[in-house]
Amino acid sequence: MPQTSHVHLGIKQIAPENWLRIDPAWAGTVMPDSRTDPAEAWIADVISAKLSDRVPVEIRKLTEVARGAVAYGLFFYPLLTLGAEQLYRILETAAISRRRDLSGEKKRGNFKGTVAWLIKRKVISADHSNQWRSFIELRHAASHPAAQTIMPPGWVMGLLGTIVELINEIYEPRSAAQAAKAPRG
Repeated sequence: MPQTSHVHLGIKQIAPENWLRIDPAWAGTVMPDSRTDPAEAWIADVISAKLSDRVPVEIRKLTEVARGAVAYGLFFYPLLTLGAEQLYRILETAAISRRRDLSGEKKRGNFKGTVAWLIKRKVISADHSNQWRSFIELRHAASHPAAQTIMPPGWVMGLLGTIVELINEIYEPRSAAQAAKAPRG
């Protein structure tokens, strides 16, 4: 059998003897303290971010995959970043889906135009409009990387909570007054 070359990549290299061990990159990380076992606390915090039942099942499925990547980042640290990047794309998908629901349009549209449309109709609150605009740029950067990015756990956990909150907000039932004022199309 030919020998393989092992290049040090600066990340855990998966092997049969280490794939179920917490990634050494977590050493020194302040872990959540919601449970006595730090690994259980991480998982408990990851699964605490829940989408409303009003959010379409397709968006909930996509989010569950991203949450899984974040959770399993405990064993392979770069999965945190993959999960976070997926969350940006899910936010885009949720916004476009919601616009189509409200407008009756069949076209997909783009993220920037969709966010502007949802802000104009107050589906996205004024309090969150700048966050949404920032996520347009973050999604673009994540989808067109120049190099591998690694995000810290606290950032990813906060991002997960924020994305879930923003998606839940746009699927909240609108008052009859809001719906009557919102132009279609």
